[in-house]
Amino acid sequence: IGTASYAIAGTQVAGDAGMNIIGCTFVGCLSSLGGGTLNAMLFGYAKNGVPFAKDPRNLVVALVTSVSTFIFWPVICRALAE
Repeated sequence: IGTASYAIAGTQVAGDAGMNIIGCTFVGCLSSLGGGTLNAMLFGYAKNGVPFAKDPRNLVVALVTSVSTFIFWPVICRALAE
């Protein structure tokens, strides 16, 4: 849930800044995976690698959520504005 919510937030911010799908996906993945990576490094859990490298499911969730948010967020905003 945390990975997806931070990916949504990062993608929304990047989209509001005018980035394209690649930039939005990059910012969404960076914001969603960066916090967990920093946490693992600070508390010593990253001795065998960072969490998204050991288990790529988090990266897949971040990528899918970021792309989905980029595609569907403008549609949802227009529908709610009407």
